[in-house]
Amino acid sequence: MNTFSAGIVWDPREPLPPNLAVISGQKLQTEKRFYSLPAAAQPAMGAKLFPSAAVKEIHRNVLPAVSVSITARITGDIAEVTVRQLFWNDADIPIHEGSYTFPLPNGCTVTGFTCRIGNKKVLKATALPKAEAQEEFQKALASNTTAALLDQNTPEIYTSSIGHIPPNTRIKADITYATILKRVFGNNANTTTLTIPTYIANRYGQRPESLEGLDLESKTKDITLRIEIFECEHIQHVQSASHEINVDWGTTTGDALKFDQVGKESDTSKQQTAIVTLAEATRWIESDFILSFDTSYGKEDGHPEIWLEMHSSFDSQAAIMLTVPPQNFPIQNKVSKIGEIIFVADRSGSMEDKIESLRSAMHFFLKGIPVGRNFNIWSFGSNYECLWNKSRVYDEESLRIALEYVDAKFNADMGGTELLPALEAVIAARDGVLPCDVIVLTDGEVWQLDETLDLARKARNYSNGAIRFFSLGLGAHVSHALVEGIAQEGGGYSEVILKADKDGWEARMIAILKAALTIHVHDLRVDIVGLKAMTAPANLYSLNPFQAHRIFFLLEQGSTPQNDSITVTFISEGKRTVMNTSVTRLDKPGTLIHSLSARALLDDIERGISSSALRLPKTYLGVDSGGEGLSSLAESIACKYTLPSRWTSLFLLHQTDETSLVEATCGTIKGIAMFRIESTSLQNQRGTTRFTSFDAADSDVGSLHWDDP
Repeated sequence: MNTFSAGIVWDPREPLPPNLAVISGQKLQTEKRFYSLPAAAQPAMGAKLFPSAAVKEIHRNVLPAVSVSITARITGDIAEVTVRQLFWNDADIPIHEGSYTFPLPNGCTVTGFTCRIGNKKVLKATALPKAEAQEEFQKALASNTTAALLDQNTPEIYTSSIGHIPPNTRIKADITYATILKRVFGNNANTTTLTIPTYIANRYGQRPESLEGLDLESKTKDITLRIEIFECEHIQHVQSASHEINVDWGTTTGDALKFDQVGKESDTSKQQTAIVTLAEATRWIESDFILSFDTSYGKEDGHPEIWLEMHSSFDSQAAIMLTVPPQNFPIQNKVSKIGEIIFVADRSGSMEDKIESLRSAMHFFLKGIPVGRNFNIWSFGSNYECLWNKSRVYDEESLRIALEYVDAKFNADMGGTELLPALEAVIAARDGVLPCDVIVLTDGEVWQLDETLDLARKARNYSNGAIRFFSLGLGAHVSHALVEGIAQEGGGYSEVILKADKDGWEARMIAILKAALTIHVHDLRVDIVGLKAMTAPANLYSLNPFQAHRIFFLLEQGSTPQNDSITVTFISEGKRTVMNTSVTRLDKPGTLIHSLSARALLDDIERGISSSALRLPKTYLGVDSGGEGLSSLAESIACKYTLPSRWTSLFLLHQTDETSLVEATCGTIKGIAMFRIESTSLQNQRGTTRFTSFDAADSDVGSLHWDDP
């Protein structure tokens, strides 16, 4: 269900993990408490004390969004999405503090956050260290000043808190984010996929019991969706595996085709466009929205591309985005001749409606293993089991046994979702001589996310790349943080399918299996000759050889290439591959590539990458790389580029002058001045702010909630 809570909840078909079990007769307190009125406030006689659309619960109130609108622009394989929610407090008293929790794509880059309170008050974001942001927010509450706070709970879950919402007032919350789309190179076309999450997996949120039976979906009938696809390649096909859509085709003149044309005021080139809208808005929240489109190969396919962006606010600050197509990558899709493949299948209670897809996926995988490879099948729920104590050589007989095992044993009958101990057992039991590829098949409803990802990362590193992890997410409500995180931390590749009967599901599983059969590469780095820059990702071993690779360079201030080409050197297992690549300089200064670069660096730091791997200068932005170490660096980067993160929050305060919407926000950290402009539209002039009317906005499915006085 769409989220109503940031607390810990669970799937009713599964038991709680032992460490989260509730003592008999006692309630598990998971909700954050909010207060709707200051103690001294007293409503007038006959005043309306409760918003019309709100729902009362035992421990809180829920105010669903009056309208939800999502607009997205896709240029190449980068999407800029604006999510707008409109709430209405039509009561005669203010809401002292409320919050709502919502999903965003795993690992996306939040590039803008604004709130409009009524017709005048505009709140705009400044990034601050978490503790400082919380302190400023509480100060605003104490003085009855309208303010807001945006926190990143996980890489895919965010919570916004809004303080002092006036009576009879509408609140419009806009969040803009950029996300790099998965683009898979096939035999006849490139397939690009956009996922817009509408659901938080059950370990994070589920409809409370007090809302069961209420027709909350009827309140979301005002949901609108508009996706604009701009392509220089021929768009062959547009489809959604999750929703009914309408597609309008056309050709436009003057809009951006690629990064080198973004922000140009005039352009006579033509491009094919596709405008996607929802056919049935009322079904929006039933599952995450998944859109795929196929394009023909362009002339530039097979050649690396470099885009250089100068920052619109910071003098002499540049960032580089390097794209390397799979055929140019040093791995060269080499297939390993030996190895061990281990399947780890989720048979927990939550897999009940996905078990047929699981069986189909296992049949598909098992029939694609090369003869002579070792393989085994593990299953997990509250406990775990395996087909054989040790992996067996793949042949006709072992395949028959494995297929019969899947048909006979694969049911959703193993209780809870305890993936972590199952993976620990798999790692301990693997053949220590052969390279090992672990393929996890799950719906993502696990409890120990951080510990699971940490295990995949450590196993990969401690084995010097001998073990890799791949993942296939099954179902409409997959946790992308888990599915993508396992593959990213484990040096592998991930895919998600709704059901094993939707168009394109076979191609997605072929991509996983092909990736799992490639040679193992542990050390893969990239350098740009003559420039001082932090590179992200610092170690490229997790990049998949079947899709384009995006590498970011955040250059030291003043270190800007003057030539029209850059020499890029790939270093893999001691061998060097040199590429001389032309540079495309964006016509206008901007912030998008800088924000994406900063986000990639924060992801590296969050994964525990060492300072030596980042190749940091002795000081960066005045923050010593020693002492507090990388946490201070991460805090500094996030504040400078106004990014919510593990270390920082976005704090929004009432600005009386509405013209300040096009000015840079300011903040300080460790004595360093920070400022930036939020909007980074792919289609507008670079570095300017775009204004959107109420009905052209977008939003996630969270609801505002607060406590009774």
